[in-house]
Amino acid sequence: MARKKVVIVIVDMDGAYINEDAIKQSSEIQEFKYTETYILAPRIEKVVERNERKAKNLNVLSCLNRINVSLDYSLYYFSCNQEHVLHNLIGVPDNQKKFFAEKFNDQYEDNFDEFKDFIRSEEFAVKGSYLETWEFIKKDNNSLKRFSNIHLLLKEENL
Repeated sequence: MARKKVVIVIVDMDGAYINEDAIKQSSEIQEFKYTETYILAPRIEKVVERNERKAKNLNVLSCLNRINVSLDYSLYYFSCNQEHVLHNLIGVPDNQKKFFAEKFNDQYEDNFDEFKDFIRSEEFAVKGSYLETWEFIKKDNNSLKRFSNIHLLLKEENL
């Protein structure tokens, strides 16, 4: 029996669906800075343009369930980003991201049951079906808050 071919993509939301009033401008910074309530940026227009482009792509990709005839496809998210969900830290500098990824791996690589409990945590695991979790993240500036739908990968039939 041939194995089913599956493509799973995990993305950071980066506040892609926030309202424009949740973007603040500061000429004192060079890059976007994230909080759970707003994005601070050198130019508001840069965030708006990025969010429009990213949201448009995510809207298409989150509704796909197949790539050509032979590949199942699904898209999952961390909001605002991976470090936010996995470590409850927002705004981790790029040069520290690998450290936090390795720390997470070290903590759970030999304890899948503990990992499952963590990733299903009610603190951030969005309830509902796959499509309902996508509708949720698009509302109320939720794409900046600490949420994820990755727990849906751990349905009993997928283990």
